[in-house]
Amino acid sequence: PAHHLANLLAKTDRLAESKAWTEEILAEKPWHVGALSMMRIVCLRLNDEEAAMKWAVKGLPGLSPQSRTWRSEWVQENMDLAKEKLADLRKDLTDKIVAKIEI
Repeated sequence: PAHHLANLLAKTDRLAESKAWTEEILAEKPWHVGALSMMRIVCLRLNDEEAAMKWAVKGLPGLSPQSRTWRSEWVQENMDLAKEKLADLRKDLTDKIVAKIEI
């Protein structure tokens, strides 16, 4: 959904809007491989090579034998981030349920 919109915006040369949507996606899901790739592409198309490199480094490493360790670490770090986000969402939901019960 949001990622598809960001893709469509990029394909129609609405790069600033695409970048803004992609930043929103990555704020919620920093492990989103498609959004990380989109950010690199949009930054390149905006002639911001420094930002493109920043996002390229954050992306999922390749499958080459040389990058297997790096890839495993990337996956583990992002799994940990996802688990933290899920725990936060569970706590927020629990707090909201408890607040409604107390009313």
